Amino acid sequence: MATPPSTRDRLGAIRTALNAARESWGESGETMLETGELFVPGEPVRIFVRKRGRNYDLDDRGRATDLAGKPTGWLPVAQRVVTEEGFNVNRAGVVFVPAFEGRDLALMALRLADTSRAVFAEVLELTDETQFYRRRNRKRNIRTRQRYVCPSRPVPGGGFGMTRYWSRNACGRAAAG
Repeated sequence: MATPPSTRDRLGAIRTALNAARESWGESGETMLETGELFVPGEPVRIFVRKRGRNYDLDDRGRATDLAGKPTGWLPVAQRVVTEEGFNVNRAGVVFVPAFEGRDLALMALRLADTSRAVFAEVLELTDETQFYRRRNRKRNIRTRQRYVCPSRPVPGGGFGMTRYWSRNACGRAAAG
């Protein structure tokens, strides 16, 4: 079983790949960096780096939230995680940070990759909790939200068949369930 690379090894690999990409860039350029981390087996954490003049944009292309899914309440959870590291997340789920020339972009890319992986883990945990509560409450929700129709009662606007969302139907009989 192979041991995962150390942070120093990962930083060195990112720095080498970034320097190689910068040599081919002029005023603008872009590259995708391998960070040595995995979201899940077979799905590496990659950081996209784009240069425009003196400005750089680093992001994960929204991969963390795409893989974890976007259950109800995912954005506040993701914002909490990225705020701790001083990064950003948008409503599309992209974890990103703008930077300027002169910053240690390799270290920033490494930190962004770790933060993206943390967002993935937190949102995935939220997904698991949401599915658990949905499964737990499914039977109760089905029983209380069924539609019962009574063919003997007139419906406003003409016709018969009043629809109710109660545990007893409009005829007064106990609902099946």
